[in-house]
Amino acid sequence: MRNEVKIYQIALLLLLIVPGGKYLTMPALLAGYVGKNSWVLVAIMLAIDGIGLSMVLWALKANKKGLSFKEVLTNTLSPVGAIIVYVVIIAMFAVKCSILFLSGYRLFASTFSVKTSWLGFIIPIVILSVFVVSRGFQTVARLGEFFAVVTIVAITAILLGAMQSAEWGNLMPIMDDANNFFVSMTKSTVWFNDYLFILFLLDSTKIQKRVFAPILLCFAIASILVVYTNALFVSLFGELAKFSDLAMSKISQFSLTASKQGRLDWLSLSLWTVTIFVKGMVYLFCVYKSAESIFGLSPIKFRWPLAVVISLPIVVAPLFLAVDEMIVWVMEGWAKYPLYLVQYLLPLVSPLLVFLANKKERAYAQG
Repeated sequence: MRNEVKIYQIALLLLLIVPGGKYLTMPALLAGYVGKNSWVLVAIMLAIDGIGLSMVLWALKANKKGLSFKEVLTNTLSPVGAIIVYVVIIAMFAVKCSILFLSGYRLFASTFSVKTSWLGFIIPIVILSVFVVSRGFQTVARLGEFFAVVTIVAITAILLGAMQSAEWGNLMPIMDDANNFFVSMTKSTVWFNDYLFILFLLDSTKIQKRVFAPILLCFAIASILVVYTNALFVSLFGELAKFSDLAMSKISQFSLTASKQGRLDWLSLSLWTVTIFVKGMVYLFCVYKSAESIFGLSPIKFRWPLAVVISLPIVVAPLFLAVDEMIVWVMEGWAKYPLYLVQYLLPLVSPLLVFLANKKERAYAQG
């Protein structure tokens, strides 16, 4: 698989996928947890993500031997430890993918009035995603490079159009009731840590002089948009925010420009939906690479049967399971604790793991 990417491509991909999906069901769920303080919770979680991202970028720059993520894990955590990490990664990204595509299906059904079954919606998307992933991560990165700026402009147009209808007083007072705030933070982690895909690019990223600045800048811009959108959502809906699913669709309806010129917000909303599909491709890539490493397969050749097998749960799960209840269980139950190891501990220790793996590789070369 051809996976070589550049730093600016990673930066633009983060600009695209960090907001992607966070404008659907997340704002209403967080409003149900912490009310008007949901935007504060989002700001804190993204700040924590910024710390984790910085550590991953440190690991990326420190990877002098050009080791792969698999080699780093195997040389430091042992082959068994590496498999455990990969299993958790697969579970985490499978849940994220289910949330993303199911929310996208509801968006198309309710906003664009696309009347189709779940299978009619998801099968073409999965086929397209698998095909793009089969071409290597470089193809995914190029999609992000192509759509990033256009999509951000589309999002900004929706937000500016709705801003005139906002009642900012709905956000006050800030943090007046924080009893449930920190518990709610632990329930919201499934929506964050979008930067973890960078770990799978340790051996395929062209390291340049500037690694931190472009990526952190794009992450900061995306984070500001996410926080602002959540604040705008609460200001528009107030106490009813927790009942208003598909946040971006609801926000777009407040655009004064759209009401005067027709549903021009549909154009912006249509462009924004690209983020859902590109983000799903990134998730699928991480799941595929994890499964590939678990079975000890060579990364040189793409294996379609494996890609089909790992995609099946995403396709069939909504047919037999109440995915919404499953998501709540992941957010509120014990299942979130194993995810913490990958979401937060792994990024924090990634520079150390890379250092130890490089040291071990040097010892092998000298011995």
